[in-house]
Amino acid sequence: MKRTLLCVVVVIACFHFGFMFLEAFAWSTQFVRSLTHLSESAARETVGVGRNMALSNGFLGVALLWATFALREREAYSAQWVLLSFIVVAGVVGAVTMRNYRIFVMQSLPALVALGMSWLARPYARTEDQAIQQIIEIERQILAINAMNPRAIPETAKGAVPRGQHPKLLGLVEAKLIVADNLPKEMRVGVFKEPGKSYDAWIRYSNARNLDDRDPGGHGMAIKLFNVAAETESSNVTQDFVLFDSPVFFVGNPLQYVEFEEATLRAHGKSRSETRIAFLLNYYWRHRKQLKNLRNAQRSDVIDPLAIRYWSMTPYQFGSAVVKYSAKPVGEGAVPVVVERSKDMLREAMKVRLGRTDAEFVEFEFQVQVQTDARSMPVEDPTKEWDEAVSRPITVAHLRIPTRQPFDTEERNLIAENLSFTPWHALHGHRPLGGINRVRQAVYESLSEFRHALNHVPRQEPNPPTQAR
Repeated sequence: MKRTLLCVVVVIACFHFGFMFLEAFAWSTQFVRSLTHLSESAARETVGVGRNMALSNGFLGVALLWATFALREREAYSAQWVLLSFIVVAGVVGAVTMRNYRIFVMQSLPALVALGMSWLARPYARTEDQAIQQIIEIERQILAINAMNPRAIPETAKGAVPRGQHPKLLGLVEAKLIVADNLPKEMRVGVFKEPGKSYDAWIRYSNARNLDDRDPGGHGMAIKLFNVAAETESSNVTQDFVLFDSPVFFVGNPLQYVEFEEATLRAHGKSRSETRIAFLLNYYWRHRKQLKNLRNAQRSDVIDPLAIRYWSMTPYQFGSAVVKYSAKPVGEGAVPVVVERSKDMLREAMKVRLGRTDAEFVEFEFQVQVQTDARSMPVEDPTKEWDEAVSRPITVAHLRIPTRQPFDTEERNLIAENLSFTPWHALHGHRPLGGINRVRQAVYESLSEFRHALNHVPRQEPNPPTQAR
């Protein structure tokens, strides 16, 4: 298929070189006038127009050959689609305006054939397993690039290779998760099986991408519970909940994830405006709904990471039910602390919040939203928000973060950098569901191993906060 496509593209390019010759040197001949329906006098008067059209066709032919032979496979695929689509439209317009269907046959039809063949031979994953491997390859490239770029390393990393996702640490805090009393029987699942039971926890707050807190972007809240009393999916005695300050994910399925990662790689290292253009041209023009989701997630109004709500975005097993998780600040914790705007203002806000002496802790309600309709609350499409008016979140536990804890220390930052979080550190009763979570299982595992190897540190689960003091 690829070889045949190559031949078709070369033929189309040669056609355009032929058009260029006719328009530049034979514009007023009877053959060209039979195509353009121009009189002899009109053809002589518009020779300049013909030569201008010749330049356009010549550039199209050269651009097609350049895209096919000079670019890498995926860049060539994108460029071919743009150029061939332009040729199809130009042929249709020419056939209509000149009232000559032969223009469509000679120009648009071969381009349409090439577009179909290009799509069939597209250099992207066709299966979920292929998608996972391609995502891992791209993420490892980005991680390796960041390892060589001091400007991509947060100050808290102290020169270590940062994680691929959520690299900037805002703070690692110790906390307790206390299972709610009077839980309905159907909610007594996994770590929430015993009302009143408490678990020690680490919570890592982070920026999704940005190193400057003033820039719009997403924020993460990753929770690791200790002394979980059952076998987990990863054979650890910890349970992770990975949350984000948006209720929906930014891609819909593993195949789209590959395209998004490819766009991320192409935009890597560019300015903010260049990055937006790169994402628009390489991904979002095909996925406009997801562009809206991303814009909503690129929040610029966050001034206190302890005063905003976080969601799991993707669904999870909850005994016999399917749920999404969220963590919602309550009481005075829902009122943000205001500090001076700076590149580290979110960490500064956490210092103020946790340095207060008039409160014992900052509290979040840990909630589950139960799937009540598989169609409007899909498992396999995390870009679709589950309506809380249809299924109201249920508080199953309380997260309490003690104040007056010294979280802004080199020792605490080192623990945070070496931590690994994944939705698959989970009890079987809280098993992650959906294609995006299956991607995360392999990708998070591979990238964590790769990052720890680059940093020359062992990859292991940490001690609980009580043992880390």
